[in-house]
Amino acid sequence: MDIGSGIAALKAGFDISATIAQRIKEGKLSASEISDLLLKLREALLDSQAALIQAAEENRVLKEELANNNRITEVEKDLQYRNDGGFYVRASEVADGREIPYCPLCWGNERKLVPLNPGDGSGYYYCSIHKAPYETARYRDSQRV
Repeated sequence: MDIGSGIAALKAGFDISATIAQRIKEGKLSASEISDLLLKLREALLDSQAALIQAAEENRVLKEELANNNRITEVEKDLQYRNDGGFYVRASEVADGREIPYCPLCWGNERKLVPLNPGDGSGYYYCSIHKAPYETARYRDSQRV
């Protein structure tokens, strides 16, 4: 049930309550009519409640998605691609004196910031998820010696 149906159910509940009040005023309401109208009122209120619960859940999911998208946007702004090595680093970490390389495949495919594992020697890294190696010029130069 969507929010529109919930609002319609709520309006039906108000209409039923108005009918009950009018019929009581007129003195034309039997016990069985009261029972039937109250049952319809309860159904309308339950439908309205269900729609509101569903709308609240949709709202929660959308807020979660928005927060995740905002987080991704902030990380994207902070990422710098290093041609020498073919990986990403975060500008904020570099500014703090920490240069942590991140897997470009993990970021590109899944928007996950996965640090690369250091391998043998300075400038050699690999992603343990993709089994992909990343080498800097410094590492390649050290291997020529």
